Amino acid sequence: MINFRNILKKPFDNKSPKNVYYQDVQMLNTFTPYIMAENNNIYDNLLIRACIDTVAKHTAKLTATVKGTNSARKNKLTYLLQNRPNPYMNAYDFIYKIVSQTLTNNNAFVFINYDFDTYEIEGLYPVPFSQVEFLEYQGEMFCKFFFKSGASQIILPYSELIHIRRHFNQDDLVGSNQDLLLRPTLTLFRSIIEGFVNSVRASSSLRGYLKYVGNMNPNDLKAYKERFVKDYMRNIDGDGIGALDSKVDFNQIKIDPYTIDDKNQTIANKQIYTYFGVSEDILTGKYNEDTYNAFYNSTIEPLAIQLSEEFTNKLFTEKEIRADKKIIFSSVRLTFANNSTKATICKEMLQLGIFTPNECRKIFELDEIAGGDIRLVSLNYVQADKANEYQGISDNKQNEGNDNEQSL
Repeated sequence: MINFRNILKKPFDNKSPKNVYYQDVQMLNTFTPYIMAENNNIYDNLLIRACIDTVAKHTAKLTATVKGTNSARKNKLTYLLQNRPNPYMNAYDFIYKIVSQTLTNNNAFVFINYDFDTYEIEGLYPVPFSQVEFLEYQGEMFCKFFFKSGASQIILPYSELIHIRRHFNQDDLVGSNQDLLLRPTLTLFRSIIEGFVNSVRASSSLRGYLKYVGNMNPNDLKAYKERFVKDYMRNIDGDGIGALDSKVDFNQIKIDPYTIDDKNQTIANKQIYTYFGVSEDILTGKYNEDTYNAFYNSTIEPLAIQLSEEFTNKLFTEKEIRADKKIIFSSVRLTFANNSTKATICKEMLQLGIFTPNECRKIFELDEIAGGDIRLVSLNYVQADKANEYQGISDNKQNEGNDNEQSL
C-alpha cells in the first residue's frame, strides 16, 4: 500500500524551507484565498453524481500528446500522461479524477513530483483535499492542504501544482464556491426523495379509528385499541387479515401524501443538466452524432483546452514554451461518429493528403499496417494556374476560343 502522504512530502522536504513562518496570501477581492471541499453536499446527490460521472468519463477518453520536445523527455512525459501518471493510477483514472474534483469543488490540484537530482518529472498526483489555504514565503506562493483524516496536512509550492478551476470569476485565484448556488436545488431534491419515502410508508400503513357499540370504561377501551394495533398494524409477519366482531367497527382514514408532479421534477432535473453541461440523452446514452457533437463542443472541448494550457505551463518552462513545446489533450479516442460519417471524412482527407491510411484505420479502431504512414493525393487536383497545361491546352488556343466567343 502506497503511503500517499509520504509520496507528497518526500520531494517537498528535500528543498522546502524549514521552520519558517508562512504568511497568508493577500489578494484584491479576497483577503486570503481559501477552498473548502463540498463533497458531502454535492457529490452525494444521485443526479449530480451521475452528471459529474458522465462529464468525467467522456473527458477521460482524451489522449494527452507531447509536442515539440526531445526524444528522451518526450518519451517520459508520454508514458506518464498516456499510461501511468503515478504508481496507483492509470491515465483514464487520472483524467477522470481531475475532472470529477473540478466539477465537485470547482477546483482540482495535481502535484508534480520531481526527481531533484535530475529535475525530471517522476509522477503526477491528484491531491484529494478537504481544505486548501494559500500561503506565501519570500515571494513564493504555497498551498496548505488538509485531508479528511483531520490529522494529515501538507504544504506544497504552487509552482509545482497543476491547478484546474471552474467558474473562475469572483475570486482572484480559485474557482467560485458553488455550495450556496446549488443548495436550493439540493434541498428540493431532498424533499422529493423524502416525499416519495413518506408516500410509500403512508400507503402501506393502516390508519383509522375503532368505534365500539355501547359505553366502555377508558381502561378497557385503551386495552382493545392496543391489542388491535399489535395484531394488525405492528405485526409485520402477519397475513394482513383482520377480524372484528359485531361490537366494534373500524373506520379507515385515508391520507393522500403530497408528492411533486412530473412537470416540477423535470424542471429540477433540467437545472442540474444545464449547470453541468449535459442532457438527459447524454446521461442515459441515447445520444446521436449531432447530440454528442454539441456535448463535446460545449462541455468536453473547453475542459480539453484548459487541461492542455495548464499542463503545458506547469510542465514546461517559459523558454520551452516559446520553442513551441506543449501538451495537447485531444479527442483521438473519441469515436462517436457513425461509420458513414467516418467513411466520408476518411475519403476526403485521404485524397487531399491530410490523413494517412493508418490514421484512417485508427478512426475505425483498426491496427496499423506496414506502409500505412505514407500520404496519398488524388491526381484530380492541380494548381489553378496549371490547369490548361495539365489538360494540354495552350494559352494561344484559349485566347482564340475567347475571341470567337466575343465575335459571336
